[in-house]
Amino acid sequence: LELDTQLDAPPDVIVLPLGSGGTAAGLILGVAALGWPTRVVAVRVAPWIVANPWRVRWLARGARKVAARRGVALPAPTSGSLVVVDGLGAGYGHPTPAGEAARGLAKAYGLTLESTYGAKAFASLAQRATGNMQRVVFWHTFAVP
Repeated sequence: LELDTQLDAPPDVIVLPLGSGGTAAGLILGVAALGWPTRVVAVRVAPWIVANPWRVRWLARGARKVAARRGVALPAPTSGSLVVVDGLGAGYGHPTPAGEAARGLAKAYGLTLESTYGAKAFASLAQRATGNMQRVVFWHTFAVP
């Protein structure tokens, strides 16, 4: 919900790395609560067994239930609000050539990315930077020292 205070209009897409799924679940709930038409593009950077759309939706349902028990009614995310794409490469923690190239691009603009999460998601963003995406938010999930 904080993102709403930082933007003058909803983004078309929010791109983020998908590991355990908690951040993606929170984002699809937030997008639904705001009534935004935004798609959340989660770039899978962990094994499929934990990083998949079913787990993200399960986490979002659980969070909605917790919020409801505390008197906060949240709308259900729409079925098209989450898109999961593959960015894993050789495996968790293994850099990808596209990710390393994306790290270089990001660094040129003052953004520090690490190879496991951020670089792979940013690479996916760079590969999808065509089409109908006008307003894109890259959700940086890793605190780099």
